[in-house]
Amino acid sequence: MLAADQIQEIGFVYPQATDEIRNYCRQRELFQVARPISSALLLLILFQTGLLHRLRRWSESLTPVYFLGFLVFLLALTLILFAADLPYSFYLQYILEHNVGLSNQTLPDYTIEKLKMLALQLSTSLLIVPFAAIVRRQQKYWSVSIWVLTGALTALLIFLKPLAIDPLFNKFNEMPEAKSSSLKTRIEDLCAKANLVNPQLYIVDRSKQSKKINAYVTGIAGSTRIVLYDTLLKAVPEGEVLMVVAHEIAHYKFKHIYLGLLLSTVGLLPALLAAEFLLAPQIPRLPPAWGIRSKSDPLFFALLLMAIQASSPLLSPIECAISRYMETEADDYALTLRPDPITAANLFAHLSQIDMADPDPPAIIEFWLYTHPSIKHRIDRALERKERT
Repeated sequence: MLAADQIQEIGFVYPQATDEIRNYCRQRELFQVARPISSALLLLILFQTGLLHRLRRWSESLTPVYFLGFLVFLLALTLILFAADLPYSFYLQYILEHNVGLSNQTLPDYTIEKLKMLALQLSTSLLIVPFAAIVRRQQKYWSVSIWVLTGALTALLIFLKPLAIDPLFNKFNEMPEAKSSSLKTRIEDLCAKANLVNPQLYIVDRSKQSKKINAYVTGIAGSTRIVLYDTLLKAVPEGEVLMVVAHEIAHYKFKHIYLGLLLSTVGLLPALLAAEFLLAPQIPRLPPAWGIRSKSDPLFFALLLMAIQASSPLLSPIECAISRYMETEADDYALTLRPDPITAANLFAHLSQIDMADPDPPAIIEFWLYTHPSIKHRIDRALERKERT
Protein backbone atom coordinates (compact mmCIF):
# COMPACT_ATOMS: atom_id res chain seq x y z
CA MET A 1 0.00 0.00 0.00
CA LEU A 2 1.27 3.45 -0.90
CA ALA A 3 2.24 5.94 1.77
CA ALA A 4 0.30 9.22 2.05
CA ASP A 5 3.16 11.29 0.61
CA GLN A 6 3.43 8.97 -2.40
CA ILE A 7 -0.32 9.25 -3.07
CA GLN A 8 -0.11 13.03 -2.81
CA GLU A 9 2.82 13.05 -5.24
CA ILE A 10 0.82 11.04 -7.76
CA GLY A 11 -2.03 13.54 -7.42
CA PHE A 12 -4.82 11.02 -6.88
CA VAL A 13 -7.59 11.47 -4.33
CA TYR A 14 -9.30 8.35 -2.99
CA PRO A 15 -13.11 8.33 -3.23
CA GLN A 16 -14.93 8.69 0.07
CA ALA A 17 -18.16 6.94 0.98
CA THR A 18 -21.01 9.21 2.02
CA ASP A 19 -23.57 8.12 4.59
CA GLU A 20 -26.02 7.58 1.72
CA ILE A 21 -23.60 5.25 -0.08
CA ARG A 22 -22.88 3.27 3.10
CA ASN A 23 -26.58 2.94 3.91
CA TYR A 24 -27.35 1.85 0.34
CA CYS A 25 -24.58 -0.76 0.32
CA ARG A 26 -25.38 -2.16 3.77
CA GLN A 27 -29.03 -2.62 2.78
CA ARG A 28 -28.08 -4.47 -0.39
CA GLU A 29 -25.66 -6.68 1.52
CA LEU A 30 -28.27 -7.47 4.17
CA PHE A 31 -30.76 -8.49 1.51
CA GLN A 32 -28.10 -10.61 -0.21
CA VAL A 33 -27.83 -12.74 2.93
CA ALA A 34 -31.47 -12.58 3.98
CA ARG A 35 -33.05 -13.70 0.71
CA PRO A 36 -31.75 -17.29 0.55
CA ILE A 37 -32.18 -17.74 4.31
CA SER A 38 -35.80 -16.53 4.22
CA SER A 39 -36.46 -18.82 1.23
CA ALA A 40 -35.09 -21.80 3.18
CA LEU A 41 -37.19 -20.84 6.22
CA LEU A 42 -40.30 -20.56 4.07
CA LEU A 43 -39.74 -24.05 2.67
CA LEU A 44 -39.18 -25.35 6.20
CA ILE A 45 -42.50 -23.82 7.31
CA LEU A 46 -44.27 -25.27 4.26
CA PHE A 47 -42.83 -28.68 5.10
CA GLN A 48 -43.59 -28.51 8.81
CA THR A 49 -47.19 -27.37 8.35
CA GLY A 50 -47.83 -30.08 5.78
CA LEU A 51 -48.71 -27.54 3.09
CA LEU A 52 -46.14 -28.95 0.67
CA HIS A 53 -47.50 -32.44 1.35
CA ARG A 54 -51.00 -31.27 0.45
CA LEU A 55 -49.68 -29.47 -2.62
CA ARG A 56 -48.06 -32.70 -3.80
CA ARG A 57 -51.31 -34.65 -3.29
CA TRP A 58 -53.27 -31.97 -5.17
CA SER A 59 -50.86 -32.06 -8.13
CA GLU A 60 -51.08 -35.86 -8.24
CA SER A 61 -54.87 -35.73 -8.20
CA LEU A 62 -54.89 -33.75 -11.45
CA THR A 63 -53.24 -36.47 -13.52
CA PRO A 64 -52.31 -40.14 -13.19
CA VAL A 65 -49.07 -39.51 -15.09
CA TYR A 66 -46.19 -39.22 -12.62
CA PHE A 67 -44.13 -36.74 -14.61
CA LEU A 68 -47.09 -34.44 -15.28
CA GLY A 69 -47.95 -34.40 -11.58
CA PHE A 70 -44.29 -33.71 -10.80
CA LEU A 71 -44.31 -30.79 -13.25
CA VAL A 72 -47.52 -29.32 -11.82
CA PHE A 73 -45.99 -29.45 -8.34
CA LEU A 74 -42.83 -27.69 -9.54
CA LEU A 75 -44.81 -24.98 -11.33
CA ALA A 76 -46.94 -24.35 -8.24
CA LEU A 77 -43.88 -24.26 -5.97
CA THR A 78 -42.13 -21.85 -8.36
CA LEU A 79 -45.16 -19.51 -8.16
CA ILE A 80 -45.16 -19.67 -4.35
CA LEU A 81 -41.45 -18.89 -4.04
CA PHE A 82 -41.69 -16.14 -6.66
CA ALA A 83 -44.56 -14.49 -4.78
CA ALA A 84 -42.70 -14.79 -1.46
CA ASP A 85 -39.63 -13.11 -2.98
CA LEU A 86 -41.57 -10.22 -4.52
CA PRO A 87 -41.32 -7.93 -1.45
CA TYR A 88 -37.54 -8.40 -1.42
CA SER A 89 -37.09 -7.82 -5.13
CA PHE A 90 -39.51 -4.88 -5.28
CA TYR A 91 -37.76 -3.05 -2.46
CA LEU A 92 -34.24 -3.91 -3.55
CA GLN A 93 -34.59 -3.46 -7.31
CA TYR A 94 -37.21 -0.72 -7.50
CA ILE A 95 -37.78 1.28 -4.31
CA LEU A 96 -34.17 1.40 -3.07
CA GLU A 97 -32.76 2.13 -6.54
CA HIS A 98 -35.25 4.97 -7.01
CA ASN A 99 -34.59 6.33 -3.52
CA VAL A 100 -30.90 6.86 -4.33
CA GLY A 101 -31.55 8.07 -7.87
CA LEU A 102 -29.99 5.13 -9.71
CA SER A 103 -33.07 3.73 -11.44
CA ASN A 104 -34.55 4.89 -14.75
CA GLN A 105 -37.20 2.17 -14.73
CA THR A 106 -40.92 2.91 -14.58
CA LEU A 107 -43.25 0.72 -12.54
CA PRO A 108 -44.93 -0.76 -15.67
CA ASP A 109 -41.51 -1.62 -17.14
CA TYR A 110 -40.44 -3.20 -13.85
CA THR A 111 -43.65 -5.24 -13.75
CA ILE A 112 -43.18 -6.49 -17.31
CA GLU A 113 -39.57 -7.43 -16.53
CA LYS A 114 -40.64 -9.42 -13.45
CA LEU A 115 -43.32 -11.25 -15.46
CA LYS A 116 -40.68 -12.20 -18.02
CA MET A 117 -38.47 -13.47 -15.19
CA LEU A 118 -41.38 -15.53 -13.87
CA ALA A 119 -41.96 -17.02 -17.31
CA LEU A 120 -38.27 -17.99 -17.48
CA GLN A 121 -38.40 -19.58 -14.03
CA LEU A 122 -41.51 -21.55 -14.96
CA SER A 123 -39.84 -22.68 -18.19
CA THR A 124 -36.77 -23.77 -16.22
CA SER A 125 -39.06 -26.06 -14.19
CA LEU A 126 -39.47 -28.14 -17.34
CA LEU A 127 -35.76 -28.93 -17.24
CA ILE A 128 -36.09 -30.57 -13.83
CA VAL A 129 -38.39 -33.33 -15.11
CA PRO A 130 -35.49 -35.26 -16.75
CA PHE A 131 -33.72 -35.17 -13.38
CA ALA A 132 -36.79 -36.75 -11.79
CA ALA A 133 -36.74 -39.48 -14.42
CA ILE A 134 -33.10 -40.29 -13.62
CA VAL A 135 -33.70 -40.46 -9.86
CA ARG A 136 -36.81 -42.61 -10.32
CA ARG A 137 -35.31 -45.16 -12.69
CA GLN A 138 -31.69 -45.34 -11.55
CA GLN A 139 -31.27 -47.06 -8.20
CA LYS A 140 -27.59 -46.26 -7.62
CA TYR A 141 -25.30 -43.41 -8.58
CA TRP A 142 -28.14 -41.29 -9.90
CA SER A 143 -26.20 -38.38 -8.47
CA VAL A 144 -23.45 -38.92 -11.06
CA SER A 145 -25.95 -39.03 -13.94
CA ILE A 146 -27.60 -35.83 -12.69
CA TRP A 147 -24.16 -34.24 -12.36
CA VAL A 148 -23.34 -34.97 -16.02
CA LEU A 149 -26.74 -33.73 -17.19
CA THR A 150 -26.49 -30.58 -15.06
CA GLY A 151 -23.10 -29.73 -16.50
CA ALA A 152 -24.38 -30.17 -20.05
CA LEU A 153 -27.54 -28.12 -19.44
CA THR A 154 -25.60 -25.36 -17.68
CA ALA A 155 -23.20 -25.10 -20.62
CA LEU A 156 -26.17 -24.97 -23.02
CA LEU A 157 -27.85 -22.19 -21.02
CA ILE A 158 -24.61 -20.16 -20.90
CA PHE A 159 -24.36 -20.54 -24.68
CA LEU A 160 -27.99 -19.49 -25.20
CA LYS A 161 -28.03 -16.63 -22.68
CA PRO A 162 -26.70 -13.86 -24.99
CA LEU A 163 -28.61 -15.24 -27.97
CA ALA A 164 -32.08 -15.97 -26.60
CA ILE A 165 -32.42 -14.89 -22.95
CA ASP A 166 -30.76 -11.47 -22.56
CA PRO A 167 -32.55 -10.02 -25.63
CA LEU A 168 -35.86 -10.58 -23.83
CA PHE A 169 -34.95 -7.72 -21.49
CA ASN A 170 -32.74 -5.36 -23.51
CA LYS A 171 -31.67 -4.44 -27.01
CA PHE A 172 -28.15 -5.38 -28.07
CA ASN A 173 -26.52 -3.65 -31.00
CA GLU A 174 -23.16 -4.40 -32.52
CA MET A 175 -20.70 -1.59 -31.99
CA PRO A 176 -21.01 0.48 -35.17
CA GLU A 177 -18.21 0.97 -37.65
CA ALA A 178 -16.81 4.49 -37.81
CA LYS A 179 -13.66 6.38 -38.69
CA SER A 180 -10.19 5.08 -37.92
CA SER A 181 -10.09 7.16 -34.76
CA SER A 182 -13.32 5.64 -33.44
CA LEU A 183 -13.71 3.87 -30.11
CA LYS A 184 -14.34 0.59 -31.90
CA THR A 185 -11.04 0.86 -33.77
CA ARG A 186 -9.16 1.49 -30.52
CA ILE A 187 -10.95 -1.47 -28.93
CA GLU A 188 -10.04 -3.66 -31.90
CA ASP A 189 -6.43 -2.57 -31.47
CA LEU A 190 -6.58 -3.74 -27.85
CA CYS A 191 -8.05 -7.06 -28.97
CA ALA A 192 -5.30 -7.47 -31.53
CA LYS A 193 -2.69 -6.75 -28.85
CA ALA A 194 -4.28 -9.52 -26.76
CA ASN A 195 -4.32 -11.85 -29.81
CA LEU A 196 -8.12 -12.03 -29.88
CA VAL A 197 -9.42 -12.56 -33.40
CA ASN A 198 -12.73 -10.99 -34.45
CA PRO A 199 -14.28 -10.64 -30.99
CA GLN A 200 -17.97 -9.73 -30.94
CA LEU A 201 -18.56 -6.26 -29.44
CA TYR A 202 -22.04 -5.18 -28.40
CA ILE A 203 -23.69 -2.19 -26.72
CA VAL A 204 -26.76 -2.83 -24.53
CA ASP A 205 -29.41 -0.20 -23.78
CA ARG A 206 -29.05 -0.62 -20.03
CA SER A 207 -30.03 3.02 -19.52
CA LYS A 208 -33.68 1.98 -19.82
CA GLN A 209 -33.26 0.40 -16.39
CA SER A 210 -30.40 2.09 -14.56
CA LYS A 211 -27.79 4.83 -14.44
CA LYS A 212 -25.12 2.34 -13.32
CA ILE A 213 -22.11 1.68 -15.54
CA ASN A 214 -20.71 -1.72 -16.37
CA ALA A 215 -19.46 -4.12 -19.02
CA TYR A 216 -19.23 -7.90 -19.11
CA VAL A 217 -18.29 -10.98 -21.09
CA THR A 218 -21.05 -13.48 -21.74
CA GLY A 219 -21.59 -16.70 -23.66
CA ILE A 220 -19.35 -19.58 -24.61
CA ALA A 221 -18.16 -21.02 -27.91
CA GLY A 222 -19.73 -19.10 -30.81
CA SER A 223 -21.91 -16.93 -28.56
CA THR A 224 -19.05 -15.31 -26.60
CA ARG A 225 -19.15 -11.53 -26.70
CA ILE A 226 -18.08 -8.38 -24.88
CA VAL A 227 -21.02 -6.18 -23.91
CA LEU A 228 -20.75 -2.52 -22.88
CA TYR A 229 -23.52 -0.63 -21.09
CA ASP A 230 -24.59 2.44 -23.04
CA THR A 231 -24.38 4.31 -19.72
CA LEU A 232 -20.65 3.54 -19.55
CA LEU A 233 -20.01 5.21 -22.90
CA LYS A 234 -21.77 8.38 -21.74
CA ALA A 235 -20.50 8.64 -18.16
CA VAL A 236 -16.71 8.28 -18.30
CA PRO A 237 -13.90 9.44 -20.62
CA GLU A 238 -12.86 7.25 -23.53
CA GLY A 239 -9.61 6.27 -21.83
CA GLU A 240 -11.57 4.79 -18.93
CA VAL A 241 -13.92 2.99 -21.31
CA LEU A 242 -10.87 1.41 -22.93
CA MET A 243 -9.62 0.35 -19.49
CA VAL A 244 -12.96 -1.36 -18.83
CA VAL A 245 -12.75 -3.10 -22.19
CA ALA A 246 -9.18 -4.21 -21.45
CA HIS A 247 -10.48 -5.75 -18.21
CA GLU A 248 -13.20 -7.63 -20.12
CA ILE A 249 -10.69 -8.74 -22.76
CA ALA A 250 -8.80 -10.40 -19.91
CA HIS A 251 -11.92 -12.34 -18.90
CA TYR A 252 -12.35 -13.32 -22.55
CA LYS A 253 -8.68 -14.28 -23.05
CA PHE A 254 -8.32 -16.24 -19.82
CA LYS A 255 -11.66 -18.01 -20.44
CA HIS A 256 -12.98 -17.13 -17.01
CA ILE A 257 -16.52 -18.16 -17.98
CA TYR A 258 -15.23 -21.65 -18.81
CA LEU A 259 -13.27 -21.71 -15.56
CA GLY A 260 -16.35 -20.69 -13.58
CA LEU A 261 -18.39 -23.39 -15.32
CA LEU A 262 -15.72 -26.00 -14.59
CA LEU A 263 -15.39 -25.05 -10.91
CA SER A 264 -19.14 -24.94 -10.32
CA THR A 265 -19.58 -28.31 -12.04
CA VAL A 266 -16.76 -29.89 -10.03
CA GLY A 267 -18.17 -28.42 -6.82
CA LEU A 268 -21.64 -29.79 -7.58
CA LEU A 269 -20.55 -33.44 -7.56
CA PRO A 270 -19.84 -33.80 -3.82
CA ALA A 271 -23.12 -32.01 -3.08
CA LEU A 272 -25.06 -34.48 -5.22
CA LEU A 273 -23.20 -37.45 -3.74
CA ALA A 274 -24.12 -36.15 -0.29
CA ALA A 275 -27.76 -35.94 -1.39
CA GLU A 276 -27.71 -39.54 -2.57
CA PHE A 277 -25.70 -41.23 0.17
CA LEU A 278 -26.36 -39.01 3.21
CA LEU A 279 -29.67 -37.23 2.73
CA ALA A 280 -31.78 -39.76 0.82
CA PRO A 281 -31.23 -42.55 3.41
CA GLN A 282 -32.64 -40.20 6.08
CA ILE A 283 -36.06 -39.96 4.38
CA PRO A 284 -37.71 -42.54 6.73
CA ARG A 285 -36.51 -40.51 9.73
CA LEU A 286 -37.88 -37.16 8.52
CA PRO A 287 -41.02 -35.76 10.22
CA PRO A 288 -44.21 -37.50 9.00
CA ALA A 289 -45.80 -34.10 8.33
CA TRP A 290 -43.23 -33.52 5.59
CA GLY A 291 -44.70 -36.43 3.63
CA ILE A 292 -41.55 -37.33 1.70
CA ARG A 293 -42.02 -40.89 0.44
CA SER A 294 -38.86 -41.56 -1.56
CA LYS A 295 -35.96 -40.00 -3.42
CA SER A 296 -38.16 -39.68 -6.54
CA ASP A 297 -40.86 -37.78 -4.64
CA PRO A 298 -41.29 -34.14 -5.77
CA LEU A 299 -40.99 -33.23 -2.11
CA PHE A 300 -37.44 -34.61 -2.06
CA PHE A 301 -36.52 -32.08 -4.73
CA ALA A 302 -38.08 -29.36 -2.57
CA LEU A 303 -35.91 -30.63 0.29
CA LEU A 304 -32.82 -30.35 -1.90
CA LEU A 305 -33.82 -26.80 -2.81
CA MET A 306 -34.17 -25.94 0.88
CA ALA A 307 -30.69 -27.34 1.57
CA ILE A 308 -29.22 -25.31 -1.34
CA GLN A 309 -30.81 -22.08 -0.10
CA ALA A 310 -29.74 -22.67 3.50
CA SER A 311 -26.13 -23.42 2.53
CA SER A 312 -25.81 -20.53 0.08
CA PRO A 313 -24.58 -17.94 2.62
CA LEU A 314 -22.07 -20.47 3.99
CA LEU A 315 -20.60 -21.17 0.56
CA SER A 316 -20.50 -17.50 -0.41
CA PRO A 317 -16.93 -16.85 0.88
CA ILE A 318 -15.54 -19.63 -1.33
CA GLU A 319 -17.40 -18.49 -4.44
CA CYS A 320 -16.49 -14.84 -3.83
CA ALA A 321 -12.82 -15.63 -3.23
CA ILE A 322 -12.61 -17.42 -6.59
CA SER A 323 -14.40 -14.53 -8.30
CA ARG A 324 -12.13 -11.92 -6.68
CA TYR A 325 -9.08 -13.85 -7.87
CA MET A 326 -10.34 -13.76 -11.48
CA GLU A 327 -11.24 -10.07 -11.20
CA THR A 328 -7.77 -9.24 -9.86
CA GLU A 329 -6.21 -11.21 -12.72
CA ALA A 330 -8.34 -9.21 -15.16
CA ASP A 331 -7.34 -5.89 -13.54
CA ASP A 332 -3.66 -6.80 -13.77
CA TYR A 333 -3.89 -7.85 -17.42
CA ALA A 334 -5.84 -4.69 -18.28
CA LEU A 335 -2.86 -2.68 -17.05
CA THR A 336 -0.61 -4.79 -19.24
CA LEU A 337 -2.72 -3.98 -22.29
CA ARG A 338 -3.11 -0.33 -21.26
CA PRO A 339 -0.28 0.61 -18.87
CA ASP A 340 -2.05 3.65 -17.44
CA PRO A 341 -2.55 3.15 -13.66
CA ILE A 342 -3.89 6.67 -13.06
CA THR A 343 -6.68 6.13 -15.60
CA ALA A 344 -7.46 2.80 -13.93
CA ALA A 345 -7.59 4.45 -10.51
CA ASN A 346 -9.83 7.22 -11.83
CA LEU A 347 -12.11 4.60 -13.38
CA PHE A 348 -12.48 2.82 -10.03
CA ALA A 349 -13.22 6.15 -8.35
CA HIS A 350 -15.93 6.85 -10.93
CA LEU A 351 -17.37 3.38 -10.34
CA SER A 352 -17.68 4.22 -6.66
CA GLN A 353 -19.37 7.55 -7.34
CA ILE A 354 -21.69 6.56 -10.19
CA ASP A 355 -22.70 3.07 -8.97
CA MET A 356 -22.72 4.11 -5.30
CA ALA A 357 -20.22 1.41 -4.32
CA ASP A 358 -18.63 1.63 -0.89
CA PRO A 359 -14.92 2.11 -1.70
CA ASP A 360 -13.74 0.61 1.59
CA PRO A 361 -16.33 -1.77 3.09
CA PRO A 362 -15.74 -3.67 6.34
CA ALA A 363 -13.27 -6.49 5.73
CA ILE A 364 -15.71 -9.21 6.82
CA ILE A 365 -18.31 -8.00 4.30
CA GLU A 366 -15.78 -7.92 1.48
CA PHE A 367 -14.60 -11.42 2.43
CA TRP A 368 -18.12 -12.85 2.65
CA LEU A 369 -20.07 -11.10 -0.10
CA TYR A 370 -17.88 -9.23 -2.60
CA THR A 371 -17.30 -10.84 -6.00
CA HIS A 372 -14.83 -8.03 -6.82
CA PRO A 373 -12.05 -6.61 -4.66
CA SER A 374 -13.13 -3.40 -2.96
CA ILE A 375 -12.63 -0.14 -4.84
CA LYS A 376 -9.86 0.81 -2.41
CA HIS A 377 -7.99 -2.44 -2.97
CA ARG A 378 -8.30 -2.08 -6.75
CA ILE A 379 -7.01 1.50 -6.60
CA ASP A 380 -4.14 0.50 -4.28
CA ARG A 381 -3.09 -2.24 -6.69
CA ALA A 382 -3.18 0.11 -9.69
CA LEU A 383 -1.21 2.85 -7.96
CA GLU A 384 1.34 0.39 -6.64
CA ARG A 385 1.85 -0.69 -10.22
CA LYS A 386 2.59 2.92 -11.16
CA GLU A 387 5.27 3.06 -8.47
CA ARG A 388 6.95 -0.02 -9.94
CA THR A 389 7.10 1.51 -13.44
